[in-house]
Amino acid sequence: MKIIVLLLAFAFASAFAFKKAADDVRNIAAQQELKQLEKYPNLLPVVDVVATRT
Repeated sequence: MKIIVLLLAFAFASAFAFKKAADDVRNIAAQQELKQLEKYPNLLPVVDVVATRT
C-alpha cells in the first residue's frame, strides 16, 4: 500500500514539474518575441482626423 501511495505521489510531482516547465518555456518564448519586436520601429500608420466637430 505504501508503494502505491509513493508511486502516486511521484506521478503527481512529475506531472507538476512537467507543467511548470511547459509554462516556463511558454513565458520565455513570449519574452524573446517581445525582445525581437523592440528592434522594429512603430509600424502603425499615422491617422489624421479631418472631420469637423459638431
